[in-house]
Amino acid sequence: MNPLGSPFDVVFSSEYRAKREAFLKQIKKVTAFAMGDTNEMIRYLPLNPGEDTYTFNQRPKLIRNIVKRVLSEYLNGVSALPVKRSVSISTTRVVQSIPDFNLNPFVRNYDSTKIQTRMEIEGTVAIKPIIEDGEIFYQVFGADELVPVVDEKTGRLIQLGLHYKMSGVDNLEVWDRFTVSFYENGVLKSTNPNPYFTIPLSIFKSSPHPSNFWGVSDLTPIVDNANTINRMLTDLRQLSAEQSFSIYVYTGPLPDESDRTSSEPSAGSEPIKIGTGRMLTLPQGGNLKTVAPEAAIEAVNNVIDEQTRAIYEDALVMVLEKGSQYSSGFSIRIKKEPYLRKMAQKRLSFGKSEERLLELAVLIADVEAQGPSELNPDFKVKVEFDESQLTPETAQEDLLYDQFNLTNNIVTPVDLIIEDRNVDRKEAEQIYEDNKKINNSSTVPEVSVSVNGTETMMNKSSMPANQEPYY
Repeated sequence: MNPLGSPFDVVFSSEYRAKREAFLKQIKKVTAFAMGDTNEMIRYLPLNPGEDTYTFNQRPKLIRNIVKRVLSEYLNGVSALPVKRSVSISTTRVVQSIPDFNLNPFVRNYDSTKIQTRMEIEGTVAIKPIIEDGEIFYQVFGADELVPVVDEKTGRLIQLGLHYKMSGVDNLEVWDRFTVSFYENGVLKSTNPNPYFTIPLSIFKSSPHPSNFWGVSDLTPIVDNANTINRMLTDLRQLSAEQSFSIYVYTGPLPDESDRTSSEPSAGSEPIKIGTGRMLTLPQGGNLKTVAPEAAIEAVNNVIDEQTRAIYEDALVMVLEKGSQYSSGFSIRIKKEPYLRKMAQKRLSFGKSEERLLELAVLIADVEAQGPSELNPDFKVKVEFDESQLTPETAQEDLLYDQFNLTNNIVTPVDLIIEDRNVDRKEAEQIYEDNKKINNSSTVPEVSVSVNGTETMMNKSSMPANQEPYY
């Protein structure tokens, strides 16, 4: 059990408040880098030793959106892929009451990209389906709003507290399998039976930990490294300017503070004009000369590129080497293999959480319409990701893959028609039967075919005996 006790005890402990405040600061920083907010990222740039804020603010900044690129790759690998959602067995009361049941009403207000974005930034989010005006919506709770109580031996979630503020009120919902309690500003307002007989939230985790409620963000570890690179880029830009133009260097006794810059020379000093309307006054015996520094800009740039590449490699995101070219798609696949494995893990975890979420949405709609009910174990939502978008195949590979599946009865021609034409099974079956009739008909329209350079007219009757018609 949680050593601090119930979610109520946790929320009002000083330890929880301190951890939450630190966590919110971290989330704010990761969000700035993940969203590519340049102004916010500049605020996190560290000062060099001996550098004052004024000097730093005068420097031009150079920012690279490394974390945003990594997040984009993760989103493209999961949420941006075509996703097929289906119901395997329709046996709940709400399903039985709708003859042509489909998931469209339950996914209408569901934005998987936004959910995955928060999940990648915070590591863990929880989604709760709610009904407003007869329509399903999804309430997202960030990691800072979750207060779990977990059995330490089994890892099973026993209670889940939802701590959030609304209209200035400090709210806390505490859910377990049988009851739900509501607190406002620390005062218990009500305790009611749980009409769903389950905690009605689905937990989404960036990188699930096998024995921990919390997921781990893949973006947090790379933010500080990306910040260091942005500081190096800013310094590199300054070095480029210093190498491109001569710099005034003064040697000799230091002038008084009042004499360092003036529009008129002071007595006993030598005026040097440094800009329109401005004079630099130097004490007698001082010396001013110009130098042209030779900064190792290329070497610094190579270090930055190497460190940037290391960040992408740690995040398992593929980047091309400078001047490199791949001879075939197979080479790219080999290079992308670590990324593809990571995306497979993310799709598995995200898909299971999404299945749980949509099953809860159907359950909550059922309870809203019919009264308290448990989730029917025979009702399952299936989420499938189209991996071809990650590993595009050639036309030859597609044909071989389809032929193998047909030969080994893994799929049927109807399945291929559904995939190719994006129609439902009823329409696909009709298309298949129509094509079958045409292909088997003796009145197949003749088509012009080139055989050894000679045009000839062919239909099914003139096909070789061993050639099967293609449906």
